[in-house]
Amino acid sequence: MADNSFYRDASGRLTFEIFNIPGESYSAICSDVAGALQLRRTGMPITDFLSFLSQDYRPGSEVVALEWDNWSGFIVVAKTPGAKPLVEAIAEWLLNSKWANVPKNTYHGEAPNEAPGGGSGDS
Repeated sequence: MADNSFYRDASGRLTFEIFNIPGESYSAICSDVAGALQLRRTGMPITDFLSFLSQDYRPGSEVVALEWDNWSGFIVVAKTPGAKPLVEAIAEWLLNSKWANVPKNTYHGEAPNEAPGGGSGDS
């Protein structure tokens, strides 16, 4: 799978992934995406506390999952049939954000030394 790519998962749902996002950045990237696209969390997060995190978000009636796993990186999944435009909007925002520039050699088990795009990450 390419570093930044759209595909359909085994259930036929539109999915977008950015491979080079470390797990330690999951909360920050979700917060950035939710703030930028006015999404609110819904339901309980799902995690195995080691290799997988997932939380559903919605702006209204459509639902997307913002996920991370140690094989794919950060993943956006259309959870409802009409969520395709939302997945595409999130992908466009991500590709134009600091998150698109995480170094390719970032290991998924460790956070980058510096926030993506420069700075300390305290902004």
